[in-house]
Amino acid sequence: MNNIIAWLRRNADTKDWCDDTIFYGTYMGHRLRFHSGNRIDIGNKDFDRWANSCALTVELNQSDNISVIINKAIDVARKDKSTYMQRTIRVMLNIHDEFK
Repeated sequence: MNNIIAWLRRNADTKDWCDDTIFYGTYMGHRLRFHSGNRIDIGNKDFDRWANSCALTVELNQSDNISVIINKAIDVARKDKSTYMQRTIRVMLNIHDEFK
């Protein structure tokens, strides 16, 4: 986890919040959120809030090449052309399906 936080501190465009276990910031124009469990969330370009603007979540390991994985994830996030309203409806439908 220390390698991941160190990489994010060095390479992020902005750092909104960072300590030894959590990171919030921006990289290549996309919001990033790293938290315990070695998961990093990549936000969409038109970021609204994490509830409906998370393009994808990636599980990282200490042995992974962090820069390659995050850059590939950013590439995937850029390909998502849905609007925040479309993503909100998708989230609401997923919640609805969970409680059927």
